[in-house]
Amino acid sequence: MCFIYYEQVFHDDFIQKDTYPMFETIDNAFLETCQEKMAANKDPSHDWGHVKDVARAAFHMARYAGIELQPLLLAAISHDTYSGIDRVNHHLLSGAWVRENLPFTLHGEWTETVALCCEQHRASYRGEYTSIYQEAFASADRGMLKMDSINEIVKRSYNFSYARTGNHEQAVDQAAYHMPEKYGHNGYAKWPELYRKVFATELIALKDSADSMTVDRVNQILGVSK
Repeated sequence: MCFIYYEQVFHDDFIQKDTYPMFETIDNAFLETCQEKMAANKDPSHDWGHVKDVARAAFHMARYAGIELQPLLLAAISHDTYSGIDRVNHHLLSGAWVRENLPFTLHGEWTETVALCCEQHRASYRGEYTSIYQEAFASADRGMLKMDSINEIVKRSYNFSYARTGNHEQAVDQAAYHMPEKYGHNGYAKWPELYRKVFATELIALKDSADSMTVDRVNQILGVSK
């Protein structure tokens, strides 16, 4: 059985500790297929660790919004299955794959909800969310924000660039450029209303850090001496 456990630390309204069987309720065959697709994906910024981070955040968002957790978990394991194959269109490819495969599992009733979560999860998405489920999942995909979350975001950006260029300096330059471009006060990232409510203080800190990002700061975060 492919069950994954973690210690959940709740945020704000629900500060407590709980042990939650993250994927225990997911159809095992569907879960294993998603794991295999993610392994073949070869995207270091969108690996199974990212899936678990999104699932953990989904638990918070479902509780905060008062909605079912199941479709958010299904979206967590399927939304980036094509990220390393076609980054530009991976959300659409994942949505189409869900529509083709989820109906044949125990979760068929959630097919369209999950497919739309995949299609509307990206930070660059500019349309209206179809329902609270898509907004909650897009929020979960942003991750559990902390006051120092910029450090992990920088590392993910660096890893993404380095995997493609194999050049440290280029990857550092790209990470330094990408932070304000996406996460700054005038960045292109869209922050769902639900996310802004849950992480209001942390989001301001993230934007401030992104706007002040430099090459030297990236190297410092990476632990590289210059």
